[in-house]
Amino acid sequence: MRLPALLVAMLTALPFLPSTAAAQSPLTTVFSSFAAGAIGDYLYFDLNVTTPAITLTGMDLNLLGSGSVQIYTRTGTRLGNQANPAGWTLRGTATVTNAQAGVPTPLSFAPFSLGAGVTGIALHAVGSVDHIITNAIFTPTTVATAELTLNSGEVTATPFGGGVFGSWVVNTSIRYLVGDLTGIPPHNNIYNAASRGFHFTAATDFVIRQLDLPADAKQAGDTASYLVRKNGAVAFRSVGNPGAVAPDLAIQIGDVVDVIGNWSPAAAGNFSAHNSYTASMVSYATTIQGVPHTLTRCGWQWDIGAANWTPSGSTGGYLAPTSGQLGRILMTTEPPIGASNTVLGTGCGQQFASIYELMAPALFDLANKVVHMYVTNYGWNINMIGSLLPVGSVGTPVTLNLTDDSEVTVPLAPGAFLNWTGVTICSNGFVSQATGNGIGYQPSASAMLNAPQTAFWAWHDYNPASPGSGQVKIEQSPQLTLITWDGVHTFQDPTPSTMQIQLYFGGDVRIAFGSVSANGTSPHLVGYSPGGPNTDPGSFDFSSLFPFAETFTQSPDAPALALTASTRPVAGTSWNLQLANVPPSTVFGVDILGLSDPGILDLAAIGMPGCQLRASLDSLSVWAHAGGNTHGYSLPVPPLALLGVSVYTASATFSNGPVNPFGAVISNGIRGTIGNN
Repeated sequence: MRLPALLVAMLTALPFLPSTAAAQSPLTTVFSSFAAGAIGDYLYFDLNVTTPAITLTGMDLNLLGSGSVQIYTRTGTRLGNQANPAGWTLRGTATVTNAQAGVPTPLSFAPFSLGAGVTGIALHAVGSVDHIITNAIFTPTTVATAELTLNSGEVTATPFGGGVFGSWVVNTSIRYLVGDLTGIPPHNNIYNAASRGFHFTAATDFVIRQLDLPADAKQAGDTASYLVRKNGAVAFRSVGNPGAVAPDLAIQIGDVVDVIGNWSPAAAGNFSAHNSYTASMVSYATTIQGVPHTLTRCGWQWDIGAANWTPSGSTGGYLAPTSGQLGRILMTTEPPIGASNTVLGTGCGQQFASIYELMAPALFDLANKVVHMYVTNYGWNINMIGSLLPVGSVGTPVTLNLTDDSEVTVPLAPGAFLNWTGVTICSNGFVSQATGNGIGYQPSASAMLNAPQTAFWAWHDYNPASPGSGQVKIEQSPQLTLITWDGVHTFQDPTPSTMQIQLYFGGDVRIAFGSVSANGTSPHLVGYSPGGPNTDPGSFDFSSLFPFAETFTQSPDAPALALTASTRPVAGTSWNLQLANVPPSTVFGVDILGLSDPGILDLAAIGMPGCQLRASLDSLSVWAHAGGNTHGYSLPVPPLALLGVSVYTASATFSNGPVNPFGAVISNGIRGTIGNN
C-alpha cells in the first residue's frame, strides 16, 4: 500500500503532463496527402454540440486547387439527408487559392453559432477545388473535444443528390468558441492607436462565456488584450493572450457593460493598440440570448494591454459611448440557468472480464508472437511471453476429424486444465470449455462476448478440408494440452497458416502464432471471454505488450467510477456529491476541487490509461475507505460575489488491487456553475 501523501504528490504533477486530446478548440481529425474525391464533390459529416452552444470561427481543410468552399448546415443529422436538398442552409463561402494536398488550408468565413445537439454539415468544393479525404476503414470516424463531437462522413458528386458514397473521414481542424455569438458589424478598416470596443445595457441575464479578437488587425508579435467593465468598474481584464479567453462573467439585466479589446505589441503603451474597425455608425442592433440589444462605440484612450495600464486615469481614460466606428470583439454568451451541474468526460476503472483484438487480415501483427495468459484470483494477466512448440514435442499428435466449420470435443484428464473435463475444438480457431459456442466462420466481437461457454479465441475462417491443407492436431501430457492448426488453409486461400493453443496444468494459456496468411477477407479475432454475456472492452492491441509490458482482465465485469451531484451549487448552501462504483479494493480516495478543467483525456503517461482529469488540482482532500461502493462529500458554495463562476470537482480512488500500473482510478468531472437559485 502506498501512502496518501505519495498519491497527493503524484496527482499534483498531473497538470504538467501532455494531454492526448485538447479539452477545447480546435477539434482536429487527420490530415493526409492521399487524394480521394473529385472536383465539385459535396462532403458530409455531423457535429454534435454537448454544451448550450458553440460558435464556429474558422476551419482548416485538406484541399487541392483553387476556387472556394461553401459551408452548409442543417438541423439534425446529415444521415439520410445527403441526397435531400430540403433543410440545408448556406452559412458561408470561403475563397481557396493554390491549396496543396496534405497541408491544412484555412477557410475564412463569418463566424456563426450552432446550438446544442446534432447539426449536419456539408462542404461543397467549388471551381477547381478537390477535397482530400481519408478512408474510414482504419481511421476513427468519431473525434471529440469537451464540447464538440464530429462524426464522419460521406460524399456525393452532385448537389445534395445522386449516389452517396462512404465511409470517408473529413480532414479538418475546426476552431470554435464556447457559447452563442453576439452579432457585430463586419470588418471595415484597421485603427492603430487606442483601445476600442462596444457598449450596451443588458436587457436580459446571461454569462459572457468567451471573448476573441478577429485576426484582421493582428500584427506579427501581437497578443490579445481584453477589458470588460460592468457598471463603471473593471469586472475582467486579461492581457498577453494568444487568442480567446473565457471570462465566465455573469451579467444581469440592467447592467451597463463595456467590452473592449485589441491586439497589443510586446511593448504596449499609448497609441499602440491594433483594432479591427466597423464602418462608422450611430449604433448597431443585435441580439444577446435572443433578446434585442443596441451596441454603441466605446473605448479606452490607451492600449489596455500596456503593462502599466491602470483605470485610475494616469494611462488614458474611458471613451464614453458615442457614434462612430466600433471596435470588433467576438463575444459569446450562455443563458443564465441559475446554479447548474455539467458532467465532464467519463470515469475510469471499469473492469472487463474479457479481452480481444479484432484485426483485418492485412493488419494482422501477431505472426510469430505469443499471447500469454496466466490465471489469477481476479481474472487473467496477459503478456507476450512464450513460443510456438513443435508438433510432437508434448506427446503423440492426434489429427482431429475436422472439416470446414466443424467442431469436436476431446476429453481431458482430471485437473489437466483448471476445472475443464474436456475441450471443444472448432476448426475456425477457438477452443471452448464445452459445446454451445457454435461453428461460425465470421469472427464477431459480439458473438464472442455473448458465447455461452468460456473460450480462448484465435477465430478465423480456417478450412482444414481445403485440398492440400494442413490439419488440426492435439497432443496431451499431464502438464500440457497442445492444439495446433498445423499449416491450415484459410477458406478460399491456399496459403498455410500455423497457430497453436497451449493449455497448461497450472492454468496458463498461450495462443502462439507461426506464419499466418495476410490474404483474403476473413478477419482475425484473438482473445478470451468467460461464458457470456460480457461487457465489450473494445479491441485491445496485444502487440503493444511486446516484449515486456502486461495487462489484465478482472472478473466480474464492473462499471466505471461515477460522480453525480445531488444538489446544485447555489450560493450560500452546500454542494453535495456522490461517488458510485467504488472498487472493493479501495484503500483511500482523494476528492479534487479546482477552478478549471485541465482537459487531460488520457493519463496513460503516468500509468492510468483511459483515465481523464477534468478538475484542476487546486484543493485535495484525502479520505479513508470505510467499505461499501459509494462515497459522499459536500463542498460549501462561495457567496454571491462569485455568481456565475464555475468550479470543478472529481474524485479518485487508490487501491491495493490490480487497477492499473499507477494504482488509482478517477471519476468523471463535474463543472458546477454558481448561481443564486
